[in-house]
Amino acid sequence: MPTASDYINEPPAFMRILAYGAPKTKKTLWAAKAAEAGFNVTFFEFDTDGARILLSGLVNKQGIEKINVIDCSARLHQNAPYGFMRGLFTQNETYFNETTGIAAPSPLGWKTGTTYAHINLKKLNANDIIVIDSFSSYVDSLLEAYAANENISLVEAEKQTWDGWGWMGRVATWALRKLTSLPCHLIVIGHEQNYEKRLVTAEGKTYTAWIRQQPKSVSGPHGQTLSGYFSDCLYFYLKRNENRISTRTKEFSDVGSRIMAPDDHPYAALPFTKIADYSKVYAQQDLLCQAVDFGVVGR
Repeated sequence: MPTASDYINEPPAFMRILAYGAPKTKKTLWAAKAAEAGFNVTFFEFDTDGARILLSGLVNKQGIEKINVIDCSARLHQNAPYGFMRGLFTQNETYFNETTGIAAPSPLGWKTGTTYAHINLKKLNANDIIVIDSFSSYVDSLLEAYAANENISLVEAEKQTWDGWGWMGRVATWALRKLTSLPCHLIVIGHEQNYEKRLVTAEGKTYTAWIRQQPKSVSGPHGQTLSGYFSDCLYFYLKRNENRISTRTKEFSDVGSRIMAPDDHPYAALPFTKIADYSKVYAQQDLLCQAVDFGVVGR
């Protein structure tokens, strides 16, 4: 039977980081900066503002060469975030049509000249970082997927007496389990929400029992479960017009780190590489990204 000493010299585990907070608090840039240290960073870009725009001019040339961006954001007539994740984890290999937003097991039948991203998760390695940007947009896509499956018009959703929360929660949980099982490092970017727990007294009066700051998911109760999938939950915020990152655990907030001391850090004082150093995880320049490549049908 192995003892604790047997694990001392084992390779470090893959990092599982949840980076969440208000919009425009530089979470995407924080993740992208890992490429400047030599990691291969692949963005599964579900947000419509797009990492390509956010990263323009903000990451050095060497870093840009280590970054892949797959635009999985929603199209006008295609629920790309939901379809991409479903295809990614149910197919041996995934070809993502960058024009239509459709994920398929091969590009067979696609028009000549169609550009695509090819993903083979089995080829991920210890120098790869997958970035989900953002989990918020992905869970939003689950509502659209449920409505399409049940033939419900979201325009008239307030008039419907349907309940898709259970289905959406199960799919979101499935996605989290698959993501956190990837043989590489993982950064999931999310947005904050305040979950208000309301109870009813014996007299029938409703009151707020507590308000919890947590990452956004399909529902308040499901959002409470997200932090359990990650070793480090970082909260990004603004204070007096200064970007900051918190690792300080507080009552009724999902923040904390497995290895970093609880504190509120200036943004520049807690780069990804600092957490990697504490985790004894270092970039391996000779390990190139083999899991993602891009192509054109007919070429």
